[in-house]
Parts: sequence; C-alpha cells; structure tokens
Amino acid sequence: EEKRSQSMASAALIVGIIGIVSSFCIYPGLICGSLSVLFAQLSKGGKGFPRQSETAALPFAQRDVKVILVRPSRFVYGEALTNGFISALIGIAAQKGISAYIGDGGNHIHSVNVLDLAKLYVLALENGKTDARYQAVGDGSLPFKGVAEAIGKRLNVPTSSISPEQAAEHFGFLGGIVGADNPASSEITQTALAWKPTHPSLLETLAASASSNLAN
Repeated sequence: EEKRSQSMASAALIVGIIGIVSSFCIYPGLICGSLSVLFAQLSKGGKGFPRQSETAALPFAQRDVKVILVRPSRFVYGEALTNGFISALIGIAAQKGISAYIGDGGNHIHSVNVLDLAKLYVLALENGKTDARYQAVGDGSLPFKGVAEAIGKRLNVPTSSISPEQAAEHFGFLGGIVGADNPASSEITQTALAWKPTHPSLLETLAASASSNLAN
C-alpha cells in the first residue's frame, strides 16, 4: 500500500508537469524540470531500495516525455555542511561527545558535492537517455572510519569504535547506512555525459571546516 501511494504521488506530479515541460529528471526524492525549476518533493521512499519514483516515471517515456533517471549518493554535501546525512552525523557526534564508527570502520560509503550534482543534472537533462541510470557519485569508496575521524577533528572530539549492537542506539536511523559496506562508481556516467566531479571531496570539505574552526 505504501509503495502504491508513492507511485501514485509520482504519477500525479508527472501528469501535472507534462504540459509544462518536455523533459524532466527524476530520482528518489525530487523531480527537476528542463526549466531548471524544482517542481516537487515526493513522499518518502519505502523500505529497502527507494526506487518507486523511477517505476512510476518510466511509463511516461512512452508519451513523448523524456524521462532522465539520476541516482545521487546518499551523502550529498556542500561547503557549509549544514544539510543532509553528513550534517546529521556531525550533530550526533557533537551531542554525544564522540565521533563513532562501527567495528573497524573499514566499510565504505560514497558521496557527492552538491555543486557537482547540480552540474550532472544539467548534463543529464541536455544529453541524457531514458534507458540509462546516471550515478551521481564523486568519491565512491570512502572508508567510514576516515569520515568519522574527519568529523572528530572538526568538532575536536575523540573518535572511537562502537559495536554493531550499539549502532542503532548511537546513530539512530543512520545506523544501517553508516554500517553498510556500500562502495559505488560513476565511471559509466562520467563517460556517457562527459561529467567529472571537480569540487572538494567530502574529506577535504570536513578538513577545511576543521581548520576554519581552529582559526576562529
């Protein structure tokens, strides 16, 4: 029922914008039109892999609508580090006084700078193909321990390992995400759209913010 309602919400939004634009770009969470306008935020993804919005959008490709599918990293960040999962992890570390990782911290996450992501949207709308899935990934294989250490330096708090059993209590809903080994690659996307991430990496951004905090 939840998946059905999400698909219906996606379809309703798409029907509403068909008369306005001839192409749009979709990923779980947002629909962006070719007029560079953010049209709507979809309902939350269901359990597991949140691809209901893709399933709802693809049939409209048969109605002369150009549907572009972009899959951003879960860890989208900007210079200010004030939004998204990274901001949540910084908040958790600040509140608990420790920047934690799970086990040996050798599991991998992937990330993308919001400015690189914005550039990919433009390229996807201009040159993307309906039958492709474009991976918006800047750094595809970040050991989470390194991220935790960078957050610790930013906040001047210790970094320490916690057990998998402690992850849910410490990280809340992020426990499953930061504990999974989830590397990714955008190599195919970079080749297909001539897209190359050029803005500071997540670790570089965290290090720069740590230096700024020390200077202040």
